[in-house]
Amino acid sequence: MKRSSWFLPENPDVLGMLGRQAAVTVEGMAALVAWAGGEPEAAQWVRDCEHRADDANREVRRARTVAFMTPIDAEDLYVMSERLDAVLNGAKDAVREAEVMAVEPDQAVAAMAALLADGVGHLAKAFQRLDPDSRSNSEASATDAADAAVKT
Repeated sequence: MKRSSWFLPENPDVLGMLGRQAAVTVEGMAALVAWAGGEPEAAQWVRDCEHRADDANREVRRARTVAFMTPIDAEDLYVMSERLDAVLNGAKDAVREAEVMAVEPDQAVAAMAALLADGVGHLAKAFQRLDPDSRSNSEASATDAADAAVKT
């Protein structure tokens, strides 16, 4: 936590927390790609990442409620964190349903998983670029990275 002044309450690094949640989601999507590529043991990796992402989502939610102020609107932080959580929840559900129905992923599923992973990677870059302290001047904006995610 950063202290901005001696008389103000501490402000948790909510952008850093959102970035950590995005990193876990990127890892989970890599696990989905591995599972869709024919590695059935990666299904557990997807589930593990989803549980870690849930913890990260709760951390963002808690920090958002106690923060004196946030660098971007608190409601926007909530929406970004919740929607990022929904992506990995969907991946976990897809893996679980395929296992329950004894359906192995095919080339189409592998291609979709790769596109999803690419899109989440762009989102993670966008979240990182929201923090001006961690962004270099040569990097594109958060909007550019978010646009790349949408195009993916």
